[in-house]
Amino acid sequence: RPDALATIIYTSGTTGQPKGVMLSHANLASNVKAGADVLQLSEQDVALSFLPLSHSFERTVSYIYLLAGVTVVFAESMETIARDIAQVRPTLFTGVPRLYEKLHARIIEKGQAAEGFKRAVFSWAVGAGTARGKAELGGRSAGLLGSLQASIAERLVFARIRDGLGGRVRYMVSGSAPLPVAIAEFFQGIGIPIVEGYGLTETSPILTVNPPDAPRAGTVGRAIPGVELRIAADGEILARGPNIMSGYYHKPEATAEALQDGWFHTGDIGTIDEDGYLRITDRKK
Repeated sequence: RPDALATIIYTSGTTGQPKGVMLSHANLASNVKAGADVLQLSEQDVALSFLPLSHSFERTVSYIYLLAGVTVVFAESMETIARDIAQVRPTLFTGVPRLYEKLHARIIEKGQAAEGFKRAVFSWAVGAGTARGKAELGGRSAGLLGSLQASIAERLVFARIRDGLGGRVRYMVSGSAPLPVAIAEFFQGIGIPIVEGYGLTETSPILTVNPPDAPRAGTVGRAIPGVELRIAADGEILARGPNIMSGYYHKPEATAEALQDGWFHTGDIGTIDEDGYLRITDRKK
């Protein structure tokens, strides 16, 4: 039955003893369907998977891939990701902020290793791209001059960077931790947007996703279909929807604390702007 227990995923226990999150088939199915609708995937997409499938983030993403008919290729190991990306030429993949920070550092290091004129052109292009990315993620136009500079940088530098990632990446997905704004602006500027989302194991896990066609830096996007968000009087983010867990395994007191009046208390502090974008500002505990 839809409400039958499908899986128990244990939290990391960073704020105490690990708790077994009980998720039903309906929890997972609703989250997968809503996530697929937002991420705009198709059978033409190829995804490279390398995060642990024991983690709720990658597990649900893998279900989304299956629902959308995406071809999924599993990396041989964390150490071979760069090689595997070049071989697979994925159109998308998911990762954590640390991965994108390392990727950014390697791109910058390689560009700065050039000499003379090539190095100067690379540095100029990075500046132009970052400016474009900052404008786009702020919901603004880069302007005539900015767009012209980015267009030149596209031909001289950005296309080569994207070729180094297989040349087909439409966007990358980031989760599990906050993505630095500077990293988001850089990749947006070179033509590979990073779609940042937010959620918890208790929410199956997706609560919000930045739309691929309208991401906003510094936020974790808008609530996915079927999910309601609100901010409590003390600033805590509360969530309600078909993806919320039934409770913690054999922990009735912890369940009663987390689930109150149909709302799940995330333990995170945040704000929601007039366009529905959620911004995480702190941790309650």
